[in-house]
Amino acid sequence: MLLRASRAGDLDALRAFIARCSPETLYRRFHGTGPRAIDRELTRIASPADDHQSWVVVDGGDMVGVLSIRDIVRVWTSEGATSGMTPPENEQSAA
Repeated sequence: MLLRASRAGDLDALRAFIARCSPETLYRRFHGTGPRAIDRELTRIASPADDHQSWVVVDGGDMVGVLSIRDIVRVWTSEGATSGMTPPENEQSAA
């Protein structure tokens, strides 16, 4: 298995991945939305941007998993703006 960042060329594999899901799984994952909303989400996953990042798990050429994180914030440093995740408020750095 390979975990890697998603990319635009993943859209067909994402659609095939979703096609293998049961109606119950699709309902639970997408909260009963229709096929157009599902396709918009798959397009978003396959289109990395500053406000979200997605990764896919590929096994033998088949997509078998997806991880998508939203709410990425722009972090300003002395070198300029970079993207990064907002850490949970209770997260503490290791000493």
